Amino acid sequence: MSISILWWLLGGVVVLAVVVLLFLVLATWWIAAKAKRLVPARGTFVEIDGNRIHYVEEGEGRPIVFLHGLGAQHHHFRHTLFGRFGPGI
Repeated sequence: MSISILWWLLGGVVVLAVVVLLFLVLATWWIAAKAKRLVPARGTFVEIDGNRIHYVEEGEGRPIVFLHGLGAQHHHFRHTLFGRFGPGI
């Protein structure tokens, strides 16, 4: 009798874990969709070797390439560096 209770408890824990995981996946999807609506991507996307690359072209003259790491975005450069290169950026 105690073995069947343990199996029911284990099954309940597994079902609860699946429900929580599904909720977290759906919440993440919903937050990402909302973020894309509120802050649309500025710039252009191009596909290179199966990878989707996002770039922003600003100003005139010789190109300068800024690369950011994970967790950063081009807005970090825009507010701190782009303004130092003159008007039109």
